[in-house]
Amino acid sequence: MFIFEKFVVMKNQYLFVIILLSILPKFSYAQVPSLGSAKDFALFTTVGSFTLTGSNIIFGDVGTNNGAYTIPGSLSLTGTSHIQDSKSGMAATDLASAYTYLSTLTCDSTISSTLGNNRVLLPGVVYCINSAATLNGNLILDGKNTSGAIFNINIDGALSTNTSSTITLINGASFCNVYWQVNGAVDFGANSIFKGTVIANGALSLLNQAQLFGRALSIAGSISTSDNEAIGCDASFNPLSIKLTTFTAKTIDNYVMLNWSTANEINNNYFTIQHSVDAITFKDLGQIKGAGNSNSKINYLFIDQHPFKGSSYYRLVQTNFDGQSTYSDILNLKRKDIVEFRIYPNPLGSTTTIILKEDTYDKTSNFEFKLFNILGEEVMKTTLSEQTTSLNTQNLISGIYFYKVIIDNEMIQSGKLIAN
Repeated sequence: MFIFEKFVVMKNQYLFVIILLSILPKFSYAQVPSLGSAKDFALFTTVGSFTLTGSNIIFGDVGTNNGAYTIPGSLSLTGTSHIQDSKSGMAATDLASAYTYLSTLTCDSTISSTLGNNRVLLPGVVYCINSAATLNGNLILDGKNTSGAIFNINIDGALSTNTSSTITLINGASFCNVYWQVNGAVDFGANSIFKGTVIANGALSLLNQAQLFGRALSIAGSISTSDNEAIGCDASFNPLSIKLTTFTAKTIDNYVMLNWSTANEINNNYFTIQHSVDAITFKDLGQIKGAGNSNSKINYLFIDQHPFKGSSYYRLVQTNFDGQSTYSDILNLKRKDIVEFRIYPNPLGSTTTIILKEDTYDKTSNFEFKLFNILGEEVMKTTLSEQTTSLNTQNLISGIYFYKVIIDNEMIQSGKLIAN
């Protein structure tokens, strides 16, 4: 009797597991292709020319393993260009394997060739389109609040995205977990926003101001761009960290003005501004709120109202909403406006002395002293090569004069002198 009861319990347990598995959503991690060396590329083709026209901003590597690489426009690249080198060779091999893997996935749902119009696709389902496809309007990918949810869309033909078409990610979906296998060419329409990794068997054309969040990779076909932005993914399937396009520091009066800009922002919570006297120990100066997610250029400004004398070092700490932080390059600023000196006597005598204060005198800088009469005519010019410089001013005509102190071709102070 005991044995029978135990068998009944075990049978019910197995039945419960079977029922549970049958009702759970199908989230399959096996649907992720191994990109190998190709994972680092935002744009890549195994065989084909690569032409970058217009102004392009690309986060990740770019390259071709067999074809011409030309940049008639401009390129801001955070990664590396690989043109027929060992990295591009490995990427070509790995990309072929990834394309084959995706093409052999079993279809779970065959859908129409017209995507978009607020259609919703779910993770863990291999969607197949048996002809060329078009993306029109908005396509929604719903992650169902499941970490690592994978999307697969296989298209047996070319793919075209219409002008201003978009892909929207909701409920935790990540563009780094979206894969498009396209047996043909791909045209990213003007002003469109596309998300996911495309592995195509044909040319890749990014039309005017199209934006790509993910990768566009081809096993055979040319690549062309036109004023585009592309953001790749890292090895952990996360969007690449934000890269500053500019970061500058400038002295204004007794302050230091810091400016920086970003081309795109993903998950950006805030910036922390830090300074240091030795580039080793940094202290926080303040915080500036980030834009969160943005596809536009954003300019930031921060004023250091109490800068160090002499050399100062600045850096930015960018923090995501999940708490992860990245650091900018370190800026070194030499504040020339705090150079202290004395000119005596005033009114001028037959000899005038200029003394540079010891702790603000930098021998690596070029110090000049210029004297002008009331008409603005230069009457004297000398290099201040020592901390103490004596000038012969006995031949100056009585009157009012104006001086300028110039350091490294930058005028940092002026004033009035009187000759009797």
